[in-house]
Amino acid sequence: MSGGREQVRVIFSKKDLVTVILPLIKEYNLLFLTSQRVKQFALVNYILENSIIHWDNINFKEPEFIAIPTHDLVNLDFFADWLVGFTIAEGSFGLKANGSAFYQIRQTGDDNLNLLKAACLIIAGKEANPMKADSVGSYQLTLSSKFDIQKVISFFSSPNDHLLYGYKLSQYTLWLTALKNSSRYSQIKGTFIEKNSNE
Repeated sequence: MSGGREQVRVIFSKKDLVTVILPLIKEYNLLFLTSQRVKQFALVNYILENSIIHWDNINFKEPEFIAIPTHDLVNLDFFADWLVGFTIAEGSFGLKANGSAFYQIRQTGDDNLNLLKAACLIIAGKEANPMKADSVGSYQLTLSSKFDIQKVISFFSSPNDHLLYGYKLSQYTLWLTALKNSSRYSQIKGTFIEKNSNE
């Protein structure tokens, strides 16, 4: 446990990686969407294909990352589920000191900016406002209008997509409860607040 949160780590052996995971990724032509994961996947393939045993023997040239256009990301069959998983890892649901609600998600690097733009399209149904990188090259998508919060709830409560779980589900459920008890958000449409706040 770390910081009061239960954490689980899954570790695959090299045998599992070589005989199960990589063949499945290749057989189903699975995509990695972030530049970092594309580069990591290329590196692991290079290591295995060249029987590299020591880091000193690596003479690897990273592939050029070609970002998928925003609208093409939205049209990927798995993008909504990917976004739920990415939110579990990197997103947050919260309330500002003034009581206004927000959903935020961050991504580092210009190569990955389209992921945030696609997230805005799929959740809120609109183009994202211009985003500027912070001092370490990270971009942040924040959805905070009442309309956007309604859309965030509709997306993350939809039975059509993978559900939140673990710590992120707890955070989301507490957030929904706070919204239900807020005069500003208590009239948000839908029965999903009742359903999720009682889980």
